[in-house]
Amino acid sequence: MSLHLSATRMESDSIGTKEVPADAYYGVQSLRGMENFPITGSRMNPQMINSLATLKKACAIANAQAGVLDEAVKDAICEACDLILSGNYHDAFIVDPIQGGAGTSMNMNANEVIANIAIERLGGTAGGLHPCPSQRPCQLRPVHQRRHPHRREDDLPGPFTDAGRSPHRPL
Repeated sequence: MSLHLSATRMESDSIGTKEVPADAYYGVQSLRGMENFPITGSRMNPQMINSLATLKKACAIANAQAGVLDEAVKDAICEACDLILSGNYHDAFIVDPIQGGAGTSMNMNANEVIANIAIERLGGTAGGLHPCPSQRPCQLRPVHQRRHPHRREDDLPGPFTDAGRSPHRPL
């Protein structure tokens, strides 16, 4: 699958810097995953996308209750997940559902999409920073795609199970 790059933004990860379409909600790691693992040529099933969004929303709520996630960031993440659960942004899930690992690309695709939607909800631009919700207007803090809402590769068994247990929703 190729993506037409018109306007772009530059994003970096541990491998380096890469152009990402400016209007994309996915990020550099999703783009790398799509390029590195074009196994089936398919995209994630909507049930799997919704199951991941449900898990990420639950993680944001739990982290806020534990005091390790700012309430405004939690609310933005939950709004992003709710939008995804409503069927929006599914086109931003670009990685192949079959990957050469523990599902890291799928997990990062979800994190990047959710984080970028949340950044916009907080007044920022996808791929960038948002104003800090702490009443200090000069301070900027990212909704970090690799730290929020949750980043563990063992996230996937839950969404796979949830997607598979829903007979009224076709896989």
